[in-house]
Amino acid sequence: MMNISTQIESNIPEHLLLACKRLGAIAEERNETLYLIGGVVRDSLLGVKSEDIDLVLDGDVESFSADPQVQSIGTIVSKSQFLTLKLQIGDSTIDVANARTETYAKAGSLPVVIHANLSEDISRRDFTINTLAVSLNPLEYGLLVDQLGGGIDIENRILRGLHEKTFQDDPTRIIRAAIYKCRLELAIHQTTISWIHRDFTFIKYVSESRLHQEIVRVFEEPYPELVLEQLHSWGVTELLPKPFSYKPVVANIFRTLRKDPIA
Repeated sequence: MMNISTQIESNIPEHLLLACKRLGAIAEERNETLYLIGGVVRDSLLGVKSEDIDLVLDGDVESFSADPQVQSIGTIVSKSQFLTLKLQIGDSTIDVANARTETYAKAGSLPVVIHANLSEDISRRDFTINTLAVSLNPLEYGLLVDQLGGGIDIENRILRGLHEKTFQDDPTRIIRAAIYKCRLELAIHQTTISWIHRDFTFIKYVSESRLHQEIVRVFEEPYPELVLEQLHSWGVTELLPKPFSYKPVVANIFRTLRKDPIA
């Protein structure tokens, strides 16, 4: 197994890295395993610094959160029905989730989650590049878990969905696909593109509040106009609660707001 501790330590702020290491040591004492997972691992392999820390516990997150040692590291500011919690560390937060599986009663609905192991948790995620996990336990610190080829896809800069119904289960993944494509300059795998073209209309079944959250994320991107243009090309923007038709003038507006040189 590859060890990527150097990449992780080069791209995570020191105070958050220290907290992650301490949490990993606590997990090991409890005979559990704690992993960095998802975007922070992806970004570290791309050499991108990140404060967006997601951890997954192969164990019992409820019991873990009640451990006095965990509570000494930060303040638990929220918990959810999805077996997740937020740990406040100074001005930053760390998201800790139980390894879990999820099922969807219908397209666009919130998932029903149950406890699972790391392998099952990885298999429920959105894209291969977000399935990479890195152990934080001292005995295996820095070891990369890559069971679905996410590392190769990062190296080749490919965005690949995990399974045929991924966008039916959670249509907001289509919006995230556009975000990742534009932010990380990725090519979308041909099969994944075919799923998007087939399933983009499932966006209509997502609640307005969830869509609002995703569109806010679009506008937080460095170049939101690129994401909007991509979503428009897929027909997604016309299905939003407030339909939006992308036009070239939109790019000029964003350039003006950023005070970019004229392209």
